[in-house]
Amino acid sequence: MWPADRAFVALSLGSILLLMAQHLATWTIWMRALYRQSGNSISLLADVSSLLNLSMFPVYFAGAAALFICFFPGERPSARLAKWVYVPTAIGLAANLLIVSNLGKMYPSVPIPDGHPLTLTLSGFARLVHGVGAGIWSVIVGTFLILYADLRLRSANLHLPVHLKSPYSARPNSGPDRSLNRFIWMMITLPLLTSLSTFPAIYSPALLRGAMGYAWNLEWSSPFWGTKYISSEVWYALALFVLVYFAMGSSRRETLKRSLRMPSVFYLGMGILFPIFLFAILPLSHYLFDRIHWAAYDFHRFEPPIFPSYFTLPPWPYLFLIPAALVEEIAWRGYLQPRFILRYGLYRGIFLVGIVWGIFHFPFDFNSRMTLTQMLIHSLTRLLNCVSWGFALSWLTLRSRSVLPAALVHGFMNILIISTWIGTSVWVFIFIWTAVDIVLFHYWPPDPRVDSAQEPVPGEASQHPQQLLDTPS
Repeated sequence: MWPADRAFVALSLGSILLLMAQHLATWTIWMRALYRQSGNSISLLADVSSLLNLSMFPVYFAGAAALFICFFPGERPSARLAKWVYVPTAIGLAANLLIVSNLGKMYPSVPIPDGHPLTLTLSGFARLVHGVGAGIWSVIVGTFLILYADLRLRSANLHLPVHLKSPYSARPNSGPDRSLNRFIWMMITLPLLTSLSTFPAIYSPALLRGAMGYAWNLEWSSPFWGTKYISSEVWYALALFVLVYFAMGSSRRETLKRSLRMPSVFYLGMGILFPIFLFAILPLSHYLFDRIHWAAYDFHRFEPPIFPSYFTLPPWPYLFLIPAALVEEIAWRGYLQPRFILRYGLYRGIFLVGIVWGIFHFPFDFNSRMTLTQMLIHSLTRLLNCVSWGFALSWLTLRSRSVLPAALVHGFMNILIISTWIGTSVWVFIFIWTAVDIVLFHYWPPDPRVDSAQEPVPGEASQHPQQLLDTPS
């Protein structure tokens, strides 16, 4: 499952780092010093942050272009990298430094980089390196990785697009493969467009609240909170569906038809009970521990632990997380999974779907408070979580021949995570899902030919069933 050459790894990783840079901080420590010096002016801090984020948009464009070249290199990939990656990256960095230098002249009482005078010493240089922020370093590291890949592509006998080693690689590039590559590129680089749904989501809560009426007994602190949350989730799901719809290309109708088949009641029930059971493990274990402790030490002193107090029901507006989960499952398990299984085999295919699914979240996962170390740790845990969770969702999809059970699991997991498990380590999720995956695939292995070999993807040649196994043959 590792790309055929380290140049492909460097080019892909560098592209992702450039995509992430806009959402990371630049000159954060200096901005905090400016905030304190200006009397804690929120408006000033927001204006400065907006300017710096806007200056990094060319870098985001460069990351999208670099990822596009990973899949569609053309005849001269190095020329494409120079024109569409290096130049926009240089423009973004220059704009960022120009804005910071002008702000430094406007506020000379707040020295750059961290509010203290910069000295020509080793400690001063270290402060400068720390003060530029994770966003700048993400750009620098990403650009060097792409430059290394570019030099290796020129010197070694390598050919893009990015592919696995020859015994495990996909079939030669063809029309359907280009459609698949286009889908992956759009789903990784264009989710930023879904943020446009924020604008209608701001103005529609009042209309939605009026349509719902004030007679409902809503269980939250403010009715406006519920309508606002519902509006934002509905608009986001619609925006994401538009992106997925166009990304699927000519296969959209067939994919929707196959994905939204009604499964049996058994698998629909699993889609609801599966996440509830998993989330009940920790509260139940806490209750049992407290009950044993009470029986051993406090039997005649205090009342026993109250079982219902260990479980809390989330507010019902969180149910509107399910539509977005359904759209994601149409993309990952409905469109991408059968194609990856046909190209790479059952386990490699599901694994790679999890990797793409994890990278899909990267532009939204990182914020201005993160350091480079936190970025690396979060990236690793996000990928491991999506892969371990993805195997269970893929098992449900293959067994039920529909994405609806997986969408229910996905949606209810998001609901329970937001409402009850905030603060729980993500490694708990990874451990639980990995154990579930081992049990499911060992005792009830799915047949990948049910949705792959017996119903070929439109426009793609059918493969020998042996290729559905993870073997070089």
